[in-house]
Amino acid sequence: MKFIINFLSMIKRYALGLVVCSVLGLFIFFFLFYTQTGIFPDQKFFIELTASIVTANFIGFILYKINIQLDKIISWRERASLRLLTGIISNYLITSVLGLSIIGALIVYRNEIEFMEIFSQFRESIVKAAIIVLCIILIYSVIHMTLFSYHEYSVVQIEKVKLERKQIALQFEALRNQLSPHYLFNCFNTISSLVYKDTELAETFIRGLAQTYQYVMMNNENQLVKVSGEIEFVKSYYYLMKVRFDNSIDLSIRISEAVSSTLIPPLTFQILVENAIKHNIFSKDAPLKIEINSINEKEILISNNILGQPKKVTSFKVGLENITRRYNFFTNRPIQIDKGSEEFKVILPVIETDFLKKKNVA
Repeated sequence: MKFIINFLSMIKRYALGLVVCSVLGLFIFFFLFYTQTGIFPDQKFFIELTASIVTANFIGFILYKINIQLDKIISWRERASLRLLTGIISNYLITSVLGLSIIGALIVYRNEIEFMEIFSQFRESIVKAAIIVLCIILIYSVIHMTLFSYHEYSVVQIEKVKLERKQIALQFEALRNQLSPHYLFNCFNTISSLVYKDTELAETFIRGLAQTYQYVMMNNENQLVKVSGEIEFVKSYYYLMKVRFDNSIDLSIRISEAVSSTLIPPLTFQILVENAIKHNIFSKDAPLKIEINSINEKEILISNNILGQPKKVTSFKVGLENITRRYNFFTNRPIQIDKGSEEFKVILPVIETDFLKKKNVA
C-alpha cells in the first residue's frame, strides 16, 4: 500500500513538471515569435512548437536531477545563500547551453544556414530569450528554496510534537510507577499499623504522603524541575520510607548551592532512592545507606551500599531506562551507571538553566 502511494505521488509530481515545462516552452516560443513577426504561429510551425515543448521538458528534467545532486553537495540548511547562488548560476548556464544547442540545431535545419549566423540573424530574440530564462530560473530557485524551507519547518514541527509526546509518555510512566497499587498498599498498611501504635505519627505520615502526591501532581506536566525542589520532595519521600522501615535506611544529601539551581527531570531522585530500597534487604543492624552528592559542579552522584537482594523483585533497569530516555531530551552527556560489588552508583549530568530556550520548568 505504501509503495502504491509513493508511486502515485511520484507520477503526480512528474505530471505536474511535465505540464509546467510544456507551458513554459510554449510561452517562450509564442512570445519570441510574436515579438519578432507581430503574429502568432499557426499549424505550419508544428515542428517548432513540438520542439519547444520537448526541449523545455528535457531541460526541466536535467535541472531537476542536477538540483537533487546540488542539494546533496551544498546543504540548504547550512549554506542557504551559497546553495541559492550556485543553483541560479548552474541552472542558467545549463538552460542556456542546452536551449541554444537544441533550438539552434533546429533553426539551422529549417533555415539551412550556418550555426554562427544564428547570432547575427536572431540576436534580438536570443537576448529576449536570455532575459526570460533568467527570470524563470530566478523564480524557480526562489520557489525551490521556499519549498525546502517549508518542508524543513514542517519536519521540525513534526519532530517537536513527536518528542513532546514521547516525553509525556515517559513522564506518565514515571507517574504511574509512583502511583502504583503496590506503593499505595504498603503506605496504607503503614498508616493502618500506626493508627493503633502512634496516632500522632500516623497523622504526620498521612500529611507527608499527601505532600508527596501534591508534588507529583503539580509537576506532572513539567519536563524539568529545579534540583532544590526535587531534593525537598525526596526528603518527604525518605521520611515516609524511614517510618515504614523503622529507621533502617539512611539518606544523606549534600548538594551545592550552584547545583541546586540547575534542572532535573521530575521524580529522578525518587526513582533512584526507590530502586535502592526495592533491590536490597536491610535492617537496623545492616541499614541501607543512600547518598545524593554534587560533584565538581557538573554532576550529581547517587549511590547506595549493596546488601542482599530480595528473591522476587522487578528489574531496576525499567526505572533507569526511564531516567536515561528523559535525560536524552535535554543533554548529550550520558548517565553513568556503575554497579560494583559493594556499592551501586549513578552519576547524573547537570542540566544548566540557560541550556534550555523554551521548556516547561517549575
